[in-house]
Amino acid sequence: MTTDRVNHFLFGDYETDGEYADEFLVFYRTLDAYIGEIRQLLDAETTLIVASDHGFTHLTHEVYLNKWLEEEGWLEYATKAHDELGDIADSTRAYSLIPGRVFLNVEGREPNGTVSKAEYESVRDELIADLEALTGPDGRPVCRKIVRGENAFSGDDTTIAPDLVVIPADGYDLKAGFTDKETVFATGPRNGMHKFENACLFSTSSDLDLTDVDLLDIAPTILELMDIEVDTARLDGTSLLV
Repeated sequence: MTTDRVNHFLFGDYETDGEYADEFLVFYRTLDAYIGEIRQLLDAETTLIVASDHGFTHLTHEVYLNKWLEEEGWLEYATKAHDELGDIADSTRAYSLIPGRVFLNVEGREPNGTVSKAEYESVRDELIADLEALTGPDGRPVCRKIVRGENAFSGDDTTIAPDLVVIPADGYDLKAGFTDKETVFATGPRNGMHKFENACLFSTSSDLDLTDVDLLDIAPTILELMDIEVDTARLDGTSLLV
């Protein structure tokens, strides 16, 4: 967990050569030394894999998406004091959960849904347009990509999948929650946020092809390295062993 926390609180210093940039690098040199010690303990038949499930980038603003939905007329609350999903009013058309998952208040799906099946697509298109028009304090679009739920999820449990998944532009960290916020955009002690593109994967094995890797490939790779037979049809990834 320490690598995650260090990046959340110090990545901005590293990227901008800020106050704690040196401490950030000292941490990684220490971590690298520990990994080196582990590698020295392994025999030639044992493969070492070091992987991350996401990368990091500089965080400039937290974005309270439910506050924005409220300001834009998509979300309303039944009570003045509100702090949970159950406090939303029946008139609500959309709400958000972390991280960047947006749900329409669909009739027959949500307990008090109001968006009918007949108007579902037109309402979702309207929400996509509003999200695409959302810009931050620096004038940049907040949403880098908006993915429809059916294009992001598959399987037997898609009835609980979000209707939209918002992938933010670098610097904008999407938050949810239902407590009242003063503004849509805020800053805090964290200056680093997750991103997809700079995750890492290292291995001591020369038998792994790391040229085009998906996070989902790591589990089947480890299973094959350990000679554990599994039903590969149940896995979304494929082994990287060549």
